[in-house]
Amino acid sequence: MRGLKDLFRNLDSLCSEGKLPESLFDSEGEIVSEDISCAKCYSKELSSNNDLILRDGVCDRGFHQLCSNPPLLTEDIPPGDEGWLCPGCDCKDDCMDLINDSFGTSLTISDAWEKIFPEAAAALEYISEWTPPKENGPASPSDHDVAMADACSASVNKVSTSTRGASFIEGISKSSYMKHAPDIKGSAVKVLNCHESAICILAPLRYAIVYGCSDATIVLGAVGKAVRVEHCERVRVIIATKHICIANCRECVFFLGVNQQPLIVGDNHKLQEAPYNTFYSHLEEHMDEVGIVPTVSRWDEPLALGMVDPHDSLSHPAGVS
Repeated sequence: MRGLKDLFRNLDSLCSEGKLPESLFDSEGEIVSEDISCAKCYSKELSSNNDLILRDGVCDRGFHQLCSNPPLLTEDIPPGDEGWLCPGCDCKDDCMDLINDSFGTSLTISDAWEKIFPEAAAALEYISEWTPPKENGPASPSDHDVAMADACSASVNKVSTSTRGASFIEGISKSSYMKHAPDIKGSAVKVLNCHESAICILAPLRYAIVYGCSDATIVLGAVGKAVRVEHCERVRVIIATKHICIANCRECVFFLGVNQQPLIVGDNHKLQEAPYNTFYSHLEEHMDEVGIVPTVSRWDEPLALGMVDPHDSLSHPAGVS
């Protein structure tokens, strides 16, 4: 299923490149031929055996015959230019037919990938609401390959509150650290570059980030929007939340009370998931405050949108069935 999700997302992205603006179409979906430009070269120029053809799919794109891939010969143009799909729409149409035949659905070529895979779309929407910038500068294309040693900073025992309402817990090493609701200012917590430590943040939160930690146990209270755990090694994370995204982690164990399917992205190895196993006196109050449903936990239904090594696939810790 992960391959299908990626296929439809890529098709939707492909079919949006060079799309003609909606303002060029009238109320009946018609467009003046002089307004059609090529989605590849963006030119409106015409020449012999290189006409501009408006595709009949849902992408609202036009292509020169020679800009099409493969090139569209004049004798292959359907009468009236109707019934001809661009390669992207044609591929998506075939995929829709296959899915409808296999699952009894009634999806059409106009349906976006979010309708086909609503669970994945909802998870991505919530996770993307608050994704932290890289702590030492802007993100780069190579961020997903950051080694664990590079994720560590020289700061030690740094705890601060930003002007944007996030509490930073950074550089805790070989020690224990606990905070309760009165001690936390703001609605978000970032746990950064902590190693060989036990960290407990027992408070109602909207967002939480765990980044660059290793050989640690991290317990977070109720997180109402989303949690992101990234670039961690040998970390035990215990948390109750609505959504969680796990990215580029190795040998980590997650004890989850999560209302939506855990989202696994990036390059991950030897991850384990288990049901939430912790209680503290204000837990139920905190879950109610941030809107977590205590009777729903989908910890064992992960959505893997990134790479999961087939030899290191998601598993349950010993003793968990």
